[in-house]
Amino acid sequence: MSWIGLDDLRGLILLAIGNKSISGPVNAVSPNPITNADFTTALGKVLSRPTKFSIPKSMIKLPLGEELSNAAILPSTRVILSV
Repeated sequence: MSWIGLDDLRGLILLAIGNKSISGPVNAVSPNPITNADFTTALGKVLSRPTKFSIPKSMIKLPLGEELSNAAILPSTRVILSV
């Protein structure tokens, strides 16, 4: 997951608004993405909930369908920071 903190996002927005040399799309992501497994483990610790089981792909595809699941939920993208 290429997450970003709210303070960092706010700072990026203010930078983009105030800097006339920035134009076009600006991606706001973490320079250190984490895996879904790492995120789930951390979330489980914060919520004091167990995170030992994962959801099988078939359980995601069943209610959402093959096309939507493969397009929106199951794919993985690694965003790389470039300046």
